[in-house]
Amino acid sequence: MHLRGKDLVFDSPFTSADYFLIEVDKKLADDVLNGKELVVRGNVYDYVTICTEDTTYATKEVEISNTLLVAENLEPNMNMATCPKIISLHNTYIELKPTKFLLFHLKKVLFEMLDMYDFEEPEEPKNKVNFENLLNTIQMSAGELQEAIQKLPIIEDKGTLFMLSARSINKLLDDVIRLCDDDIYPDIAIEKITFEELREPLSELIPDSAIYWFLREFCDFNGKPIGIPTAQKITSYMQKSWKT
Repeated sequence: MHLRGKDLVFDSPFTSADYFLIEVDKKLADDVLNGKELVVRGNVYDYVTICTEDTTYATKEVEISNTLLVAENLEPNMNMATCPKIISLHNTYIELKPTKFLLFHLKKVLFEMLDMYDFEEPEEPKNKVNFENLLNTIQMSAGELQEAIQKLPIIEDKGTLFMLSARSINKLLDDVIRLCDDDIYPDIAIEKITFEELREPLSELIPDSAIYWFLREFCDFNGKPIGIPTAQKITSYMQKSWKT
């Protein structure tokens, strides 16, 4: 497309600051054209990240010697008898690079944001944090954040996220081991544990989400609704020191 000999027409008012350019690969461009969103994440003290549903991109501003013109209603092979109106010009663009938010850093951030959960009479949480709050603070895509949370002792109760305290984890593991050894509950054994079998004998102060966390963390399902707790994993967890 050639504009030689053409008079450039600039929009009025001309506000280049209202726009910025992002370089994307073909796959990401196709995703956006097909309706997928690009979301800017991070607070005012962080570097900007741009996220799709399942990928996080670090951003870098790249300066170039050429001037990039942005015109409205510009189409490939269009008739250039009249130059399209220029709405902004730039000597920089944003370069994207896939990145990962380190799990240990995420754990530190979540310890600061989430209340600790103890299996006691519930109190009004000091920090009412839900998943959407985390997305507005942490520089991760929704899919990656959800996957990372699954690896941490985090539960949801009445719409609020909590970090299980060391005391709660130890109590839950002690209770499950006790039930496995108790002849009163023959359906609960170290070889077979399900949510339904655990729910009734465990305290009502232990929420369903904590039981599901235990099954997810310590049981292998192999396509069946039963779990086989790994003794080594339980022992390791019992020895961990979580911030309380």
